[in-house]
Amino acid sequence: MKSPLKLTICDLNTSVLDTFSAEFQDINEVSVVEGDITKFKCDALITAGNSFGDMGGGVDKAIDDSFNGEAQKLVQKNITDTFFGELPVGTALTVYPNKKRPALIYAPTMRIPGHIPNTINPYLALRAALIVAIQNNFEHVVCSAFGCGIGGVSPEDSAEQMRTAFLIIAFNQWRKIVHPAQAPYAMRQY
Repeated sequence: MKSPLKLTICDLNTSVLDTFSAEFQDINEVSVVEGDITKFKCDALITAGNSFGDMGGGVDKAIDDSFNGEAQKLVQKNITDTFFGELPVGTALTVYPNKKRPALIYAPTMRIPGHIPNTINPYLALRAALIVAIQNNFEHVVCSAFGCGIGGVSPEDSAEQMRTAFLIIAFNQWRKIVHPAQAPYAMRQY
């Protein structure tokens, strides 16, 4: 089965890239490349921030800077207007900071900036982002490795969770889940 959605995962850390390359090697619709997320041609960039839309550091800051500070303003306005001030982990939104550039899908991996190891937040965030991408008829989206920066998630955990999210959403594997116990990570204990 082939997915209509293409995902590029980019990072500047070669050890993260090596881990992701190994995890996604058998999925043709996913490319893992070294590079600056703001430089890719695509329908949308995906960034995984915090629930309040503060884009003051890391990949978020690079993306906001590339949109001349407009991305954070639009993300926070959308969070305020639509989500009553807080975008929960496992949800996502789309903004258009510049009509000549890709859209931005914002999908938090953490409520507030901090460590999130031993969570399924990278899975939940990418799952939400991919749903938004499909709902917007995006064909190619680009993101970085979720949770591997300030989040403190190991590249191995992030890659495995992001692979699961891609397979579940892009390949419609969610249709096979007929009981909550079959959901990804349903039986994982933290």
